[in-house]
Amino acid sequence: MSHRATEPDISADFDTVTGTIDRNIYGHFAEHLGGCIYGGIWAEPGTELPTLRDMRMDVLELVRALRPPNIRWPGGCFSEYYHWEDGIGPVESRPWRFDWKWKKPEPNVVGTHEFVDFCAEVGAEPVVAVNVRTGTPKEAAAWVRYCNSPRTTPDGARRAANGDPEPFAVKLWDVGNESWDLGAEESAQRFLAYCEAMKEADPEAKLVAVGSSGWKEEWNRTMLQVAGEKLDYIAPHHYDGWRGRDLAKGEGHYYANVASACRIEDTMRRTAELLDEMLPHRPEVGVSLDEWGVWTEHKQGLQHNYDLSDGLVAASAFNGMHRLSHRVTMANWAQLVNCLGMIQTDATRVCVTPVYLAFRLYSKHCGGERVESSVRCDSFDVPEDIRSGLTGLPYLDISATRTPDGNRCALAVVNRHLTDDIETTLALTGVPDAATVTVHEMNAPECFSLNTLDAPDTVTIREQQLYAVPATYRFPAHSLTVVVMSTA
Repeated sequence: MSHRATEPDISADFDTVTGTIDRNIYGHFAEHLGGCIYGGIWAEPGTELPTLRDMRMDVLELVRALRPPNIRWPGGCFSEYYHWEDGIGPVESRPWRFDWKWKKPEPNVVGTHEFVDFCAEVGAEPVVAVNVRTGTPKEAAAWVRYCNSPRTTPDGARRAANGDPEPFAVKLWDVGNESWDLGAEESAQRFLAYCEAMKEADPEAKLVAVGSSGWKEEWNRTMLQVAGEKLDYIAPHHYDGWRGRDLAKGEGHYYANVASACRIEDTMRRTAELLDEMLPHRPEVGVSLDEWGVWTEHKQGLQHNYDLSDGLVAASAFNGMHRLSHRVTMANWAQLVNCLGMIQTDATRVCVTPVYLAFRLYSKHCGGERVESSVRCDSFDVPEDIRSGLTGLPYLDISATRTPDGNRCALAVVNRHLTDDIETTLALTGVPDAATVTVHEMNAPECFSLNTLDAPDTVTIREQQLYAVPATYRFPAHSLTVVVMSTA
């Protein structure tokens, strides 16, 4: 159901800064699962593809284009049974293990050195998840020392002997992953034990505590009561999406999927509000949504493609992160390649999904400062018999940002309407004089259009130059539009 409200208008004052946006919200995740690591980022043995230290060059170039701020590794659930010493030293001497979580062999060809090398090649900061389920605080602290100690120490000398004399300077560490079955109290106590050991190894380490699946107040409140003075982030996970994607069943099935962003934002908002309530004296503590995304298929290896509507979910979720930027300071889409991946490969080819395109637009064009903005437009309800509690959602979802010097301003607009372009009045002030105006539009013929290895360009980004900052603009149906106004 649609609700008619008023003539659409968007306003943004780029001179009025209302918050700072941490680029770590555009982070990624690479787990030893499916074809993400082996055959995704790292080439299979015997490949004829161009590689760099066994990393696929085609994938490297695509990841570099995302300007990734951070990448989380080695899991995920894989980290709950991973012992880091299996993945160092000469590759031919590393042991094969059985991955008890995902029920597969693990050759340990990719370990700490390889992952840090990958991060350096794409310009990302490593986020490393330690084993809290089957590991020990001593093991985690030894990993921290191995990564960060100078070569003059025993741990640093060991790292140097394995090929890297200089410290890796890994500062972001996930303490555990999805330990919900252990209970919040036990998980929080384990966090404290690991925190003590890891901080002794490196006092500058930033530690991420396990949050709830979606929004679970009791879990998060307990974690903050027990460990709130020690943690640097709390990490809820939120996968969403609507599987019934058939317009023949009604347009409500499309709206059920794009509304997933509102559910993801609700988890972030409630977690941020709890931090404000319980840790008002620690404004630096952040929400790290370190697993999020659309997950509706459960195929072998979680091979999962994304369509245009999923890209709109990612874009609207970014707008939500901008709105909540005082607390939401890190996030990691699950995942990067093949396994729930925004990049898809086979033995010889690669293509990108609409989620990848949304990431590229936001990471490249949105600035680090949020500015005053508002939108008025019609709204929609998701039919109650499909997904409940999703009512009064605006068709237009926006974010307005600028760079700290004010020389680049960006207006990101998601039109979630299935069929209608929306002609909108724009009142944009504080834009630099003589700014060049470029419009970047992600769209496709159909709301469920997707890219495949056989048809990689169905969903694309179209660019056009405007002569001046527009007073009105028609935002196409089921689209993401980023208007960039820049003097550079």
